[in-house]
Amino acid sequence: MPYSSEAGKFTVSMPNKPEEKSEEKKTDVATVKMNVAISEFNDSAYFASYADFPEKFPDAEIEPGLNEAMKGIVGGLKGKVTSSKESKLGKSSCRDFEATGKYRLLMHYSRVAFA
Repeated sequence: MPYSSEAGKFTVSMPNKPEEKSEEKKTDVATVKMNVAISEFNDSAYFASYADFPEKFPDAEIEPGLNEAMKGIVGGLKGKVTSSKESKLGKSSCRDFEATGKYRLLMHYSRVAFA
């Protein structure tokens, strides 16, 4: 089932209608609103998330930032990254990854991007 976020400017496929959540998070750069859509199906959970940061990151900080974001997401699930690769979403750098967790949540696909 396609899920579109007008505010996040993306569309992804999920097994069913996701639950949407937002939360303010303090980062090293600024406090940002993290927006997440989570769809649970069988023993798995699929999610897409985005946050708009107030300024552009220097190119040298993008890949390390994506790697840290991935580790934070997976660490929050007490999980383990099983695959990871750099990619692009338009002109934005992304990190595509798969991970498994110890809990009911099993993350099959996530894309983390910095513009």
